[in-house]
Amino acid sequence: MSESQTAVPVGQSQRHQSLDALRGFALLGILSINIGGFGLPGFAILFPTIAGGTEGANATAWIITNMFAEGSMRTLFSMMFGAGVVLLTARMFEKGQGELAADIYYRRTFWLIALGLVDGYLFLWWGDVLFVYGLVGLFLYPLRNVSAKKLIRTASVIFLLFSLPGIALLVQGEQMVGDAKTAMVVMEEGGEPTAQQQASYDGLGMLIDMAAPKQEEIDEQIEDMQGGYWSAFSQTSKITAKFQWDEAPNMFADVLMMMILGMAFLKNGIFTNECKTRTYAMFIVFGYGIGFALRWFTTQKALQHGFELEGLIYGFAVTHPSRLALAMGHIGLIMLLLRSGFFGWVISSLAAVGRMALTNYLMQSIICMFIFYGLSGFGYGLYGTLERYELYPIMAGIWVFQIIFSLLWLKAFRFGPFEWVWRSLTYYKRQPMRIKSL
Repeated sequence: MSESQTAVPVGQSQRHQSLDALRGFALLGILSINIGGFGLPGFAILFPTIAGGTEGANATAWIITNMFAEGSMRTLFSMMFGAGVVLLTARMFEKGQGELAADIYYRRTFWLIALGLVDGYLFLWWGDVLFVYGLVGLFLYPLRNVSAKKLIRTASVIFLLFSLPGIALLVQGEQMVGDAKTAMVVMEEGGEPTAQQQASYDGLGMLIDMAAPKQEEIDEQIEDMQGGYWSAFSQTSKITAKFQWDEAPNMFADVLMMMILGMAFLKNGIFTNECKTRTYAMFIVFGYGIGFALRWFTTQKALQHGFELEGLIYGFAVTHPSRLALAMGHIGLIMLLLRSGFFGWVISSLAAVGRMALTNYLMQSIICMFIFYGLSGFGYGLYGTLERYELYPIMAGIWVFQIIFSLLWLKAFRFGPFEWVWRSLTYYKRQPMRIKSL
């Protein structure tokens, strides 16, 4: 193979700081949600009545993360992955390596799926998204040359179809929850629910089960997670399999529409800070305006119902418009900060984290595995022992560590350790790691 036919990874000079800063912002923000999944039993990450507390500082912690971060950070992270698809393939064609683009792209994607399995099973993070990202990525390559307008239209159609069930929840949510709970009781007693009750249970049964697990199940989960590695593995592997496979159709559509939108935003210059300042200001005004209004409405409903499912159902009903709106606000905020020149250290820190997004994402799983799980004496076993608000000083500590680690690491190395593994596997060649070796 000639030199012109040998594919190589993107160099530092080809990177966009705006993309790295957005990716870093999303990556750190994701931990503000995931920390509840790492440290609290059941699905208390979504349903506060399961564990973690629902009053005082605990309620405040839930409200803040729900208002600002829930869903929106994953949305932004998905968008950045879509943008990366366009960047990777476009640069290979620019270098005259178009005949290798598909090969490299699919190798990269299959290895991402493998890393998702490692994260979900070996690193014990049941909420891993890399696996789903890899699956969706298999379908994105043919879209790389589609115009931004067509991509936006495609994403909009998927978004509208995926949001339609929320209308029914807004109108009949509390009634549906009541019918579903009644159906569950009737079936447990050996009876037959009415057609309406059965329909409600079929639609909401999974949420009912997630919101109200049996106490013995919670106790068993805590015991397993505080035990040895294999004890925790037996517990998390079941949840991981359910999350990655049973929820795959919903997750697939969710991730697909945001990745397609990210491809469009890269093509039309939104992510590369090429739009007018007024455009980004509008992102902030309308994105945060709509997003915070919807989240405030759903938060009030949750508080009115004491965090029971009857109140939380409104959040699920408007989750897609609210998280997309908030993500748009986040984009506008980071772009204007970058453009203003103020808080340059913030942007530089976020960009360093973003350049090592894969490493930092997996590192969060590894760190939390040792903090929260017992691991036969190697871990601290804090799983299920902390209140919700007590998780956030731990999160802040991980943030600080990852920012400092990323800044220091990138002074000596081209990319993060897991990025190095990913790229070396993708290109079938050990990549130069130290900057001085370039």
